[in-house]
Amino acid sequence: MLPQPPPNAPPPPPNEVAHRSQRWNKAIWILGILSVILSSLTALFLVFGIRVRKYPSSIEASNNLRQIGLALLEFETEFGTTPSAATIPLVNATNPSHGLTLGTHSSNDFFRQLFASDCAQSETMFWTRRNSSSSKKPDNIFTGPEALKPGECSFAYITGQTLSTGAKSPIALYPLVPGTPKFDYKLAKDHLESKAIILWTDNSISSLPIDPTGKVLINGKHLFDPTQPFWHGTPPDIKWPD
Repeated sequence: MLPQPPPNAPPPPPNEVAHRSQRWNKAIWILGILSVILSSLTALFLVFGIRVRKYPSSIEASNNLRQIGLALLEFETEFGTTPSAATIPLVNATNPSHGLTLGTHSSNDFFRQLFASDCAQSETMFWTRRNSSSSKKPDNIFTGPEALKPGECSFAYITGQTLSTGAKSPIALYPLVPGTPKFDYKLAKDHLESKAIILWTDNSISSLPIDPTGKVLINGKHLFDPTQPFWHGTPPDIKWPD
């Protein structure tokens, strides 16, 4: 029988094989932790990255509509109302050298009054990355016939609205199907999470779901139903972008 160490003797130091085993175990444990962290970060990046790539227009449309709301408020402060057929002679008298063609056919025409009155300084705020009529980005030339050319405006406009009374009603919207009171469900499904983006006269923004028929329901009725309280029984005067 081999001699045994006394009971109170310290254990012998680990040999080189034991040291290597301990180092390997520690390395494997660290690699496992790093792998879990990396997997979590990758998953977060993919979710966030896919969302940003798929839905850039929702954020862009909301931000641009807020800028339009501020420009409309400045215009109303100067002329007493938002752009309309009645404000065209007022704008021409205030700035007779603006050189822009001011009409009443489309939202481009009415928004052009914001340039003629120096209430807007950029075409970009009237456009989104996904435009139902064009994917052409505005050139930011807003003088003469170059101002808000067809395809450089994405938002529909509701005429006859007032911002300073405290009442709340829609004034600019996206994405409406040209010539109809319906929203473009397919365009919204692809780029806006099936949502309509709406600027209200109090400069708030709503992102409301669009049903497959193109309707946005508020209080169980379509947004453009004349019986909605904000229309006061009269169908809204919608101007679509060129």
